[in-house]
Amino acid sequence: MARSMHDLACGERHTGAMEVSCTECGHGLWTEEVPVADRFGVWACFDDEELSDTYAEHVGRCPGCGGWLHAEMLVGAHDEGRG
Repeated sequence: MARSMHDLACGERHTGAMEVSCTECGHGLWTEEVPVADRFGVWACFDDEELSDTYAEHVGRCPGCGGWLHAEMLVGAHDEGRG
């Protein structure tokens, strides 16, 4: 697993990862599809702020504001990329 979005961008494999921000405070995150039981994947969020205590760690709550990270955030980021 990559340590940051920069590591993903420098790699030679397509990961399906994308940069997103917390919809509440704008904290930088990235999401990556993580395989579960070799059958399907789930989206996991990782902290992408280098000065954060949880940098590059899997997070379920935003390290900036403590808000829950949810699927709607990912859908919004995906839709913005289509514009």
